[in-house]
Amino acid sequence: MIGHTTWDDFSEMLRIYKHYDFELLGPGNAILGPHVLNFPSYPGVISSTDDYYIINQKMVVMETTLEILNEDVYDQVLPADEYIPDFFRLLIANRLATGAKNWVHWLGFINSGTYNSQWMIVDLEKFEKSIGKPVLTKETFVVAE
Repeated sequence: MIGHTTWDDFSEMLRIYKHYDFELLGPGNAILGPHVLNFPSYPGVISSTDDYYIINQKMVVMETTLEILNEDVYDQVLPADEYIPDFFRLLIANRLATGAKNWVHWLGFINSGTYNSQWMIVDLEKFEKSIGKPVLTKETFVVAE
């Protein structure tokens, strides 16, 4: 069982559950990565501000935001023209990832360092291979910060 909750006030409860089903074609019309995304969101928003995604029925991705206690870290933030915004890197990771560890790779690509989170990714294909075994298959559950 996998679950997630959001801690917003009532004013943010106008919510919808989105289901994207479209292919992203690459060279030679090859399908790149997963093409089905399911997530809670708001009208007019292209991603989930809850950061909870079910990808191709093969991966579940969820996040919790971390507070930065050492403000000196902000001195290392890249200039705006040298990074890809978080929401866009998230969409890229969701579209191109082939597994939990690979999802973390894509999310970390050209990160600004301004939106810090703990990401938890469950690879459901690897979980299914683990059923009946004493331990989970390696990289079934990946945590990244």
